[in-house]
Amino acid sequence: MADFVIREWDLAPYPGDQAPRHVHHGSDDAGTIHTFANRGPGQARILVVMTPEIDALITALHGEGADPAAIWARYNATVVS
Repeated sequence: MADFVIREWDLAPYPGDQAPRHVHHGSDDAGTIHTFANRGPGQARILVVMTPEIDALITALHGEGADPAAIWARYNATVVS
């Protein structure tokens, strides 16, 4: 299994954070509260390098009928208010 996953995303402009402020407890950005957003005037294409755990977290969060609280916990991360 690879130690990292590379994804390319297109992000539409968004006035706030496109992900809630959160922290990963044992993966990329471990212990650092962070988020991301495209606050520019147009579409942005980003290249994301992440661990397989974070890739699985994102995939699960975007799954149909997802229970976000359970998913964040399952993938060792917490949403921070």
